[in-house]
Amino acid sequence: MRRSSWWGDAADRLNFAQPSLRFRRFRKMIRFPKPVTAHMLRHTVATTLLFNGCPIGHIKDILGHDRLITTCNFYLGTDKRAAKKAHGDFLDYEAE
Repeated sequence: MRRSSWWGDAADRLNFAQPSLRFRRFRKMIRFPKPVTAHMLRHTVATTLLFNGCPIGHIKDILGHDRLITTCNFYLGTDKRAAKKAHGDFLDYEAE
């Protein structure tokens, strides 16, 4: 049986409904106005790790992906903050 470095044995992993139910209950308890899902938090953590310089191979392990290409496909897209900054830095209509 394959061991994930983050969650342990596949048989010990949470099923989809468990974290979703917990997040929904917690959101209602604190009266948070927008829905929060486990997937949103997972994606936020992975993106934050990447933006803070964490190697993509470590993010792959944390997420439990089997293949690096899976992680790369989701998290190595365009950084919208960097693209917006580049737009301001490099697009100058008055430059000669």
